[in-house]
Amino acid sequence: MNTTASSAPAFNNVGISSKSNVTAGNFDGANGSYSYDALITTNIEPGIPFIYDGIQFSWPNVNNQSSPTLADNWQASGQVLPLSQTNTQVIGFIGAASGGAVSGTVIVTYSDGTTQSFSLGMSDWTLGGGANSPSYGNVIVSAQPYRNLRSGPQNVKTYLFYATIKTDATKQAVSVKLPTLTTSAKMHIFAYGARAATYTNPYNNTGMSDDAYPTAGNFDGGGASYSSSAMGWGTGYTISYNNDLAGNYNMKFQWPDVLPGSPDNYVANGQTISITPVANAAKLGFIGAATGGPSVGTATIVYTDGYSMPFQLGFSDWTLNAHSQPPSFGNRYFYAMSSRNTRTGQQQVSTYLFYAEMNIDPTRTVQSIILPSSTSGGHIHVYSIATGTSGFFDNVGVSDDNGPLFGNFDGSGKSYSGQALQNAGILFSSPNNLHPFTINGATFTVMYGSGLFPDNWVANGQTITVNSVSNATSLAFLGSATGGASSGLITLNYSDGTTSTATLAFSDWCANAVKFTNYVIATMPYRNTPYGTQATKNYLYYNEIPLAAGKTLTSVQLPQTTGGTMHIFAAAERAGTYNNVGITNDTATSVGNFDSPNGSSYSAQAMQSAGLTPGGTFKYNGYSFPWPAAGTMDNYVTTNQVFNVTPPAGAKSLAFLGSSVNGVTGGALTLTYTDGHSETVSLSFPDWCNSKSGLEPVAATMSYRNTHTGHQTINNYIYMNEFYLNPNSTLQSITLPMNGYLHVFSYAFK
Repeated sequence: MNTTASSAPAFNNVGISSKSNVTAGNFDGANGSYSYDALITTNIEPGIPFIYDGIQFSWPNVNNQSSPTLADNWQASGQVLPLSQTNTQVIGFIGAASGGAVSGTVIVTYSDGTTQSFSLGMSDWTLGGGANSPSYGNVIVSAQPYRNLRSGPQNVKTYLFYATIKTDATKQAVSVKLPTLTTSAKMHIFAYGARAATYTNPYNNTGMSDDAYPTAGNFDGGGASYSSSAMGWGTGYTISYNNDLAGNYNMKFQWPDVLPGSPDNYVANGQTISITPVANAAKLGFIGAATGGPSVGTATIVYTDGYSMPFQLGFSDWTLNAHSQPPSFGNRYFYAMSSRNTRTGQQQVSTYLFYAEMNIDPTRTVQSIILPSSTSGGHIHVYSIATGTSGFFDNVGVSDDNGPLFGNFDGSGKSYSGQALQNAGILFSSPNNLHPFTINGATFTVMYGSGLFPDNWVANGQTITVNSVSNATSLAFLGSATGGASSGLITLNYSDGTTSTATLAFSDWCANAVKFTNYVIATMPYRNTPYGTQATKNYLYYNEIPLAAGKTLTSVQLPQTTGGTMHIFAAAERAGTYNNVGITNDTATSVGNFDSPNGSSYSAQAMQSAGLTPGGTFKYNGYSFPWPAAGTMDNYVTTNQVFNVTPPAGAKSLAFLGSSVNGVTGGALTLTYTDGHSETVSLSFPDWCNSKSGLEPVAATMSYRNTHTGHQTINNYIYMNEFYLNPNSTLQSITLPMNGYLHVFSYAFK
């Protein structure tokens, strides 16, 4: 039996050089070489495998930047290359010739010891400076716009070619011997591989091309295609999508491992595509675009238990109809390029890849997807499909004023302005760049996806986690609703295995009147549309629900809502029983929100001048009232809070310090005694800026108040209201009224 190679021989030619060391390469014997940097733009990278014509090729793992003198190809001189594939019937070679096109004899050795000779030819690497066409039936695999000479880059196109030989189908090939050439022209092989005789390409469209060889691409049926040099990733890359603030990603897409100029995407025509889902998959994501206008069709999810479910899969036009339309079908941004390739060269037209998503049943396992067999509009193209879990952001609610195209908070392309939110005091964060801020004692971290990536949850029963706070008493949310006010039952999951429910509700983001117990924490004068702004006032709200005492919250299940669509931007625990920030320092006014939705607050400095010292005791009318600190939760917006009390011996009366917003207001205060009986009285206060609106005495007067943007000269007040206690029993607890406009800062006995 003839001896065959067990491992590939060493390379013997340096055919590639980087721009940092152009003198290291010598592909053609005259110190010319392929450009490492130009090859990268055509997705040819060191050690990165790719498929061409059904053959898996391994590109030489030689980094020409860090190792400029390492050889990277075989200059054919009789080397014997081993073949490890079984059922080998087609052997493919990727390479080129230098000094002109050249051919020679290769010898295939079979496992039975017999041999067979074939002719193998390679075209000149520059096609004679562009004067010739490929020889020997070669196919252009890759084209670069320039090559390297000792003097630097030269604008001469260089090519890599694909050539094959077909072996005896009744035998198993174990090696192939390259030609031994004596001509001045040299044959170079960079990679080789083998496959069976038949091959069916799963892709049916070539959507990407090299800039130097654009005629190979035809994404839209008219010869236009994506530019490989404009892509931010290479052949076979794993592309992560939709990350949270901890840096975790929801989706990982596998990009087709084929070179530009080869079929690389599915034009939907009823194909069945197998899916390997992640554990507990709840989301199905698609990367693609449409040609000929926005396109939609009916696709089908097939689960392993045989259950199937149809759904509508739609993609926006890849140029958004020459940038004249907003994204369609709720598509999100995936990638954008400033130009595309045409048969005559590059065209400066923005082109996009879009992300489409749908919910899937997390109790089942996805087996495959059947793409639409027909579509309306244009044609759907799919590049990659992936699954992900729930709990990640799923809506782009905030956009940049300079790029609002992909904001889609309300389902019709409108979104919050990132700049307007920042002007209103909202701080934005991104992974590894966190800017937490505190509102009403809760510290929030709000995601900003630059108007391109998701930044909020659309409440749909998904479970999210929340950073824990010691002795937390409330769970707070930042959010709003679209399409009208929205409410639903939220489920709180505790570490001891117990759960509780509470109603979470938000007003519409553009509501004329605030509903529920929402507090406006940001007011914006305009919102963004896909191609501009709209002078519609909009709001971001704060709401909170109580937590079970003595328990640790582990996760939260967001509601299935009624009414409009609920959006949650952030959730945070907070400790303490106060539920409003009514006093701020003059140097940090933005955290206050006493008169929601206006965002004004008392000035701590003005109060101190009036005798109300932060963290101190205020003596008035024989009472000693503890006074809260500024800039944190400092008062109760009355919502039926219950306080157990222990009055001092002989206490005859109880007094409250507070005020109201939106005019004089009050409600039923319940005093419960140790003997079981209770009394109901009316607790009321005048408006905080109008002492004439009630009869309660003024305990303190301040000459100005704080707003989010500074000071406002207007008298504001703290009032006292007092009640006599039942002398025949001992007070046990106090239940405040249910009134969202009534504020209580402190109470005391005498």
